[in-house]
Amino acid sequence: MKKHFAILCFICLLNYVHTYAQDKNSNFGAIVLQPTVAYVKATDGNRRILRIVFKDGKSFNGLTGTVNFNGQIEKINIPADNAGLESFEISLPGAPIKINTQAKVEVNANGQTYTATCIVSPARPDWKVYVLPHSHVDIGYTNVQAKVLKLHMENIDESIELAKKTVGYPKEAQFKWTTEAIWVVENYLQQADAAKKQRFWDAVKKGWISLDGAYGNTNTSLTDSRQLMKMFAEGQKLAKQQGIEIHTMFQGDVPGASWGLAAQSEQTGIKYFLSGPNASDRIGKLAQWQDKPFYWLSPSGKQKLLFWQCQPYSIGYALKGTKIPNFFTIEDPKPFYTGKPTENFLNPYLFEYLGGLEEKAFPIT
Repeated sequence: MKKHFAILCFICLLNYVHTYAQDKNSNFGAIVLQPTVAYVKATDGNRRILRIVFKDGKSFNGLTGTVNFNGQIEKINIPADNAGLESFEISLPGAPIKINTQAKVEVNANGQTYTATCIVSPARPDWKVYVLPHSHVDIGYTNVQAKVLKLHMENIDESIELAKKTVGYPKEAQFKWTTEAIWVVENYLQQADAAKKQRFWDAVKKGWISLDGAYGNTNTSLTDSRQLMKMFAEGQKLAKQQGIEIHTMFQGDVPGASWGLAAQSEQTGIKYFLSGPNASDRIGKLAQWQDKPFYWLSPSGKQKLLFWQCQPYSIGYALKGTKIPNFFTIEDPKPFYTGKPTENFLNPYLFEYLGGLEEKAFPIT
């Protein structure tokens, strides 16, 4: 019941009441309730998650209490924690609500009862989220070219091994990797022996590795028509040699794209464009197109490209935590692992992000 499986989307209005402890020896002084933007899968159906936040201190000892919600009262148990808990999540009883509903929690500690209430608003329980594992291809900014390339080629080998390990998982949980730029693939194949090349193409044809059509993250506002088409030439050549099709491109860390990109789809087969621009004042008013997919018509009006702009790629700086560096030293690079994706990605970032989309009446689930 601990596994978050579906996501909601609406930041709920909080309305809480503190009951402060009179006991000076208490580890914390009050509790506050925060409705989250997630459900968990329970034996009796999908349950909304509520976060209990400990104020004026932490919770070190095991606690008991009750939650009253949706016309039902259930007991809750909060385990002891030597490091001290700043918050603890519980599941709310009953089916998903359709109207604003009050939640009340009482927690007993050191002979004191702490009480808090909040209003839980309805939230969408049917989001479908696709995760796109990839590593941004940035040459020269994060490190010298040779070491950047070494990392990306190691990523390919690592991803194939991960895909093998997860082949027996449910389809939606099987690992897949996106290379982002054909520059990485070209160099990987140039340095691979025959067996390694075969292993790579087998992974591509099994769907373990996805190829995006652009050679690199190019500032297309500076290219002429010949250079623009050359950007897709190597990907087209590899696809033809292997009897596969490449229909997507990703562009990251580039503040915008040329209108000419919409005019190449019939020639190159690239019909889907995911943009992850850089952030802050570099991108002007580009942020207003975030999460507003549209068909981008060519100047002639005869071709179109499905364009979707996501959040700036640099949000990853925050999500991965502080233990992993943004830039590598001159020493040989080595892999880093986040270790706890639920803490670093799902909760609270992704849940709250989807909550913001629902608040804006985002039409796609």
